[in-house]
Amino acid sequence: MATGASLGRFDTAERKPRVVAVSPDSRTAVVGFFSGGSDVIDLRTRRVVRTLDGDASTLTFTPDGGRLVIVDFTGRGTVFRTSDWRRSGLFSALSQGYAHLLVEPAGDLMFLASGPEVSVWDPTELRRLATRVSLPGDGTNDGIFIAQAGNEPVLAVASQTELATLDLRESTWRETACRIADRQLTREEWGRLLPGRAYAPACA
Repeated sequence: MATGASLGRFDTAERKPRVVAVSPDSRTAVVGFFSGGSDVIDLRTRRVVRTLDGDASTLTFTPDGGRLVIVDFTGRGTVFRTSDWRRSGLFSALSQGYAHLLVEPAGDLMFLASGPEVSVWDPTELRRLATRVSLPGDGTNDGIFIAQAGNEPVLAVASQTELATLDLRESTWRETACRIADRQLTREEWGRLLPGRAYAPACA
């Protein structure tokens, strides 16, 4: 039962924490700092077991806990395998400064928010799938946040001045893509807009 009692404290010395993520199995936490790397903490022993290179504007675990994705303040993304904490991938996130990152529960889509914009990525192939979704904002740093609505196929996106929800259902994406193209999608377009789905264009 949760008691609200402190289970442990960690001295970060002069490093200022920016973000914290806990693994899906609640055994590991990663603390990302503005500078000085990111600490991997074993929550059972309350000890730092590894320090990963680079600062962290945002970081998140994949839903299966097998990978950790970090994006730094220059927009460089790095993927680490959690089995050995070795680097397994690099990508350019096309964002700088403060950012927020989320991989949806099925693990098929990754959302990266920076400033008043959200981009959609394939977290396995590390490629951008869709142009950015923009929301009005007042230009304040760290002014956008993203969250998954439980088990519902909905992504909540918030700027300093507006809150919006995005429908993540495949049928919605397909209908939107068809409406924009105003024709049947080619195989290349289908693979880019609906990755991992069998080619079955059904635009009316």
